Amino acid sequence: MLAFGDINKQDGAPELRRRARLLYVILTLAFLTLVSRLVFLQIIQGERYTFLSENNRIRIKRVPGTRGMIYDREGQLMVDSRPSFDLIFVPEDSESPETTLRLLARYLQRDESELLKTFEENKSRAAFDELVIGRDVDWSAVVAVETHQLDLPGVTLRARGE
Repeated sequence: MLAFGDINKQDGAPELRRRARLLYVILTLAFLTLVSRLVFLQIIQGERYTFLSENNRIRIKRVPGTRGMIYDREGQLMVDSRPSFDLIFVPEDSESPETTLRLLARYLQRDESELLKTFEENKSRAAFDELVIGRDVDWSAVVAVETHQLDLPGVTLRARGE
C-alpha cells in the first residue's frame, strides 16, 4: 500500500520543479537581455540619439520664382532670364564651420578672412538659418562647389533666374 507522500513522488514533482527552474532561468535571461539593451540605448548611446533627434527636423526653404522671358506684342524678345547662383552656408550642417569656410575659400581662391568675417558677423543668428556667402557667383565657383560638395558640409548653391 502506498502512502500519501509516495504518491507525490510518483506524480513527477521533481520533473515539474526542474521545468519550473528552467523557465525561471529563461525568463531571467530574457529580462536581463532587455534591461542591458535598455541601458545600452539610453545611457551609453543616449547622447548620440539625442543629437540625431535634435537634427532631425523639417527645414523650410524659400524658393524664389523665376521671372522668365518677356516678349513684346510682335513676338520680339525684350528681356531674357539667365540663371544666377547664390552661395549658401548653413552652420548647423557643418561640424566645424570655420574649417569648412577655410576649405571653401581655398577652393574658390578667395581670401578666407572675408568668409570668416561674414560668418562672425552673423553668428548671433540661429544656426539653422541660411547665410548667403555670395550672390551671383561665377561659373568657376559653381563648378568648384559642386565638385567638392562632399568636403563642404553645409555649403549649397541656390539657383535664381535673373
